Amino acid sequence: MTVAPTHQNYLPGLNGLRALAAVTVLLVHMHDCLPSQGLPFLGKTNGGFFAVTVFFALSGFLITYLLLREKQRTGTVGIKKFYIRRTLRIWPLYFVYFGCALLFNFGVDEPYDKSLILYVALFAGNIPSCSHLFISNASHLWSVGVEEQFYLFWPWMVRIARKPIVALVLFLIVFFLVKGLVRYAFGGEHPVYTFFHITRFDCMAVGGIAAWLHLKGIPAKLRPILFSVPTQVVCWLALASMIPDKFHLFSFIDHFLMAVATSILILNLIGNPKPLFSLEQPVFRYLGGISYGLYMWHPLIVAANIRLLPYLPFPAWGKITFLTLAVLAQTILLAHLSMKFLERPFLQLKDRFAGTQP
Repeated sequence: MTVAPTHQNYLPGLNGLRALAAVTVLLVHMHDCLPSQGLPFLGKTNGGFFAVTVFFALSGFLITYLLLREKQRTGTVGIKKFYIRRTLRIWPLYFVYFGCALLFNFGVDEPYDKSLILYVALFAGNIPSCSHLFISNASHLWSVGVEEQFYLFWPWMVRIARKPIVALVLFLIVFFLVKGLVRYAFGGEHPVYTFFHITRFDCMAVGGIAAWLHLKGIPAKLRPILFSVPTQVVCWLALASMIPDKFHLFSFIDHFLMAVATSILILNLIGNPKPLFSLEQPVFRYLGGISYGLYMWHPLIVAANIRLLPYLPFPAWGKITFLTLAVLAQTILLAHLSMKFLERPFLQLKDRFAGTQP
């Protein structure tokens, strides 16, 4: 998960979008645990999977925006400083959470394949997940691994490219060609194709194209279309369809289209003088500011609370209400403490290696 830039690079509305995605993932994962307690269940949903796509598009936008601004200002991209900034932002909470998840699994005797530990420790959890192999309460770490893999080549591409928009579009085309060839050769259920399906570099590239448009200026002919009320309504409906898992056209491009919808909303939130929704309300800004913690900590909170339900003298609806409120409150509290005592000290170090200035 990409944290919001520091105040001098603040872009309005993006914390709110980040908050909506994090809460969606939390609610979907909590809902998926209900059958284990014999509680009413609406069916398995990919809503959390689509919410992660929103995160990927946001991440691609923010990272590309900052890299392009740095290159615009200095003529290059400081690769070493980039990796220091990303390490200070991602690694502390990632490894603290992973350690806590392993301790929790040990404490409750939760079985898992110990050979997967190395994959997760090396930010490669998306590889075994292609074969549906996960460590309990750490399965969501695959997405952080995808972002770390994205960072291995993205700053280099931005630095080298003479025309960044050409590089961004070519990357997107090549990614889709390779993904299509892999699907044709192996089929849609093969782990090799699944790797390309969940390692959604295309979604981050879409966010990157939006960042270039924002920095260079949206063409006059395109602006009325992107900023129109009907376009915004369609994009918001696409995001709203995540929770009931109703966003499906063609599986090959579903997540790409969700990334396009997200990127259009990003451009509206930061560039449209009259966006349909601003998402600048304090609650959205606050939750977006701790969204990395919300995303990281919620599986342990869900796992702990789900074990309490058999001991509660409530009917089914009462147990679901209790679980929802308890998980939301406890996750927000833990994410707040995580930001204050774990993440913020490293963020203060990270600011010393900022690549852009006011």
